[in-house]
Amino acid sequence: MQIMAGLALGILAWKKGDRATTAKRYQEALDLAATHPPFNAVTPGLKHLDWVIANEVQDMRENLARLVMADSFRASAVPPGQGASRKEVLNLPLDRLGENGVITRDETFMVATDACGRDGCSKRGVGFKRCSACKKTPYCSVECQKEDWKKHKLTHK
Repeated sequence: MQIMAGLALGILAWKKGDRATTAKRYQEALDLAATHPPFNAVTPGLKHLDWVIANEVQDMRENLARLVMADSFRASAVPPGQGASRKEVLNLPLDRLGENGVITRDETFMVATDACGRDGCSKRGVGFKRCSACKKTPYCSVECQKEDWKKHKLTHK
């Protein structure tokens, strides 16, 4: 039920136009689903509620992938350094499919995912760990943080 609650919270955030919270709620629900093997894939043996949850988990995974892809695409259209942080608002138009299939245009775009702080790493995601010294720069992995440390530590001075 917690997985479905995460989905519901993600959908409510999406309806409010809060892409960042949608991504966070989807990621939390997917992390929880990963601890329950029956929900990781839709298999022929699933029945009733297990089948419904497995289908919803698959949809959440696809929707989160679309959010990450959209952030990557939009962030590539702005100057370096912009569009790297979750909840950052960019002055880029965003077309959204609204109620009754009507497309609406927002003049700003809220980034839903963090970009890894290491130059050369193009990963984006929700829940990246941040530098423990500055608490600002996100990294997708410990390896990326270690590789970037010589350059990044200069920003702490």
